[in-house]
Amino acid sequence: MELPVIYKTKVVDALKNERERYDITLKEFCRKMGINQGSYSRLINGEIEGVVSNKELLRIGRDLGVKAKESNWTTARTRVYDEMEESLMFSKQFNKSFILVDDSGVGKTHCAKHIISGMKNAFYLDCSEAKTPQLFTRELGRIVGIDNRGRFVDVKRDLKYTLNSIQDPIVVLDDAGYLDAKTFIEIIEYWNGTEGNCAWYMIGDDALEQKIEKGISSKKPGFRAVFNRFNESYSHIVPAGKDDRRDFLMELINDVATLNLPEDADVMPYVKACIVTDRDKNAEHKLLRTLKTMIERHA
Repeated sequence: MELPVIYKTKVVDALKNERERYDITLKEFCRKMGINQGSYSRLINGEIEGVVSNKELLRIGRDLGVKAKESNWTTARTRVYDEMEESLMFSKQFNKSFILVDDSGVGKTHCAKHIISGMKNAFYLDCSEAKTPQLFTRELGRIVGIDNRGRFVDVKRDLKYTLNSIQDPIVVLDDAGYLDAKTFIEIIEYWNGTEGNCAWYMIGDDALEQKIEKGISSKKPGFRAVFNRFNESYSHIVPAGKDDRRDFLMELINDVATLNLPEDADVMPYVKACIVTDRDKNAEHKLLRTLKTMIERHA
């Protein structure tokens, strides 16, 4: 399988930009990206062909969000985006930890990735792919840039040491509701071990809030302590009231659709198609995903 030169170039450019986002050493960065230092140096100096395999280039491109095909999708500065940006920047600047709980389908993940891509020393972890303590620790270790293949106790020690060695890091734990109960105890250890130096930011839907509340009410170890360390509150962006909620969602869909449709397009059919009645709340969880599919289908 041969990859287009333009794709390889995009991956190398993304690799250069990613390097600038972290204060970790080159060795740690290359370990984070799964590439040796010699290959990295050759790539950024313009030697693209034959340095790493196409399989490795695809993996790096995937990790950095490089698209094989050009995308015309534009990120809109919605109220969700603006409030998440303000919250994430505050969290990072003051090394504070928060829990954002809100509806599925309003763009939390997309906004988080886009926002922290412009932040220094910001690490994103998809918790749905790292549910257990072992998976969580080793994947976070890889993302931060340490050797995550050794003894579990050594990986944990190196992870805390590295997060304490760089300036104002923030770890974003997306889809945190998928985490196993025991993993919350690991989070307490990392929070304790990096207190005052690292910000932690959980993102999830109502399942995350329910898991924490159930853990607290049943006195499961870890949940009360996690809630305490994460400001003892849940942040919400989407209003709770029925009318306010509907107005908010319509504004959200309108903002994204307006930016991604031709200037002369009628936006309202798209807005109405994405907003459903309270009798079908499951469909409501597909708000922006539905919109993107509709726009791409009619492009």
